[in-house]
Amino acid sequence: MIINITSDYVEICSNKISYKCSFISKLLGKKNWEISWKDIKLIKSLPTSQGSKVYYFNTFQDDNYLVPQRVENFEKFLLIVSSNTGIDINEISYISPLWTYKVLTLISVLMIIGELFAFLN
Repeated sequence: MIINITSDYVEICSNKISYKCSFISKLLGKKNWEISWKDIKLIKSLPTSQGSKVYYFNTFQDDNYLVPQRVENFEKFLLIVSSNTGIDINEISYISPLWTYKVLTLISVLMIIGELFAFLN
């Protein structure tokens, strides 16, 4: 049995794509989803308040599922999406590189350690 506490992840197979949320993400309101490749009609974009774009898989049932943009090998992920759906992915880009989130996490951990060190001394 695998218990995934901190990392959301994407599973891809020949007939579907799945998004699996971690325990923490579920507590924050995210939900798992699964879409058959044949059910994806298009990928639509919406602007964010920070000036970038987020993308949604739009199905023939008019359901929308957020395209995961914070995955490693995002370009490879897009090629897989394109080959399974036939949708042009040339305009799709990630929000920001994954390494930026790793750096921010490291800085946050160092700040917490510093606070704990200062509190205990």
